[in-house]
Amino acid sequence: GLNGPQVIEQEAGIDEYDARDRPFIWSLTGGEQRFASGLADGFAADDVTAIRDQVGAWLERGVPAQHRSSQYAHGLATTLQESDLPYLHECLATPSAPITHAGLFPNAEQLSRFAALLPADTPFATLIEKFVLASHLDGPYFMCRDTTIKMVAQLLQPFNLTLTQRAALCLAPVNLRTLPVRQFFLTYLEDYTSGVPVRLRLQLPINDPSYLIRDLEALEAKVHALDVYMWLGQRLGVFSFPDLEEAATKRITAAQMLEEALTVMSDETKTTWERNLAAKKERYAAEGARKRARLLAAERGETLPPEDAAAATAASTPSDALRSMIGRATLSSSSSSSSGSRNNSDAMAAVSSLA
Repeated sequence: GLNGPQVIEQEAGIDEYDARDRPFIWSLTGGEQRFASGLADGFAADDVTAIRDQVGAWLERGVPAQHRSSQYAHGLATTLQESDLPYLHECLATPSAPITHAGLFPNAEQLSRFAALLPADTPFATLIEKFVLASHLDGPYFMCRDTTIKMVAQLLQPFNLTLTQRAALCLAPVNLRTLPVRQFFLTYLEDYTSGVPVRLRLQLPINDPSYLIRDLEALEAKVHALDVYMWLGQRLGVFSFPDLEEAATKRITAAQMLEEALTVMSDETKTTWERNLAAKKERYAAEGARKRARLLAAERGETLPPEDAAAATAASTPSDALRSMIGRATLSSSSSSSSGSRNNSDAMAAVSSLA
């Protein structure tokens, strides 16, 4: 109800949108997904007085505050494969365990205050690391793992961004370890920091399910790239991202194409695809288990064998190639303001070479 045009106008200073643009705005703010999952009941009228009166009526009726609301009291759940139904039934029948611990992580305001105590040229990844090391949490609270956030912070280092922007971009809701998505992400940031309009520059494949099922991962990567573009437009300003409407339209089309490809996928293709996916999981399961064990040992302060300590260091820090590229880009940025585009290209090349 609070995703209407008036709220966005107040937050971003936009005055072009009216009630006719509500479907577009909902597609940008995730309203469609919240409505489909029952987190939102529908569109709200663009009348602040009506919204205020409705909230007042709820308070008078004593309606309890809840994290989610829906006009549907019950729903149905199923699985893609019939063989997974027993596991779903088991999960639904298992009562949720009480939450005994909660993870915390600093927000942009806290990081800004902490940054005032450090040299002005402290990299953002180093700032996060020092904040975590200096923090002391009591009781049921613990500091969330920051490995992925520091990885993204390293990628953002060559770009001319404010601390608040860096803190927000480090929480981008997408897997930046995927090379195509990471390339789109960095390309969009390169255009933004260069002061030019950020164009979408993304073409969807032909809408042929028999062709799409051969490479579902590529189509899925483009769906994530469209999500990145719309998410960056919300965080960095819609005026710098002129293709938001096109991105929202292509996002819906891409999701439909992906659904159609899955629908027409033959049982044999599904079996092959699932077998390949299972092989990938099995290939990386042992390595993932070792990494988790090393992380837990490090958190507990336990001593690791020499070979495990070396592997843990390699897994938790960026590669030498990326670090050197970022270092060169940072030095070039400090020596000449006109080399911003070249710095970003160096970082892009480093990321591409590491994939």
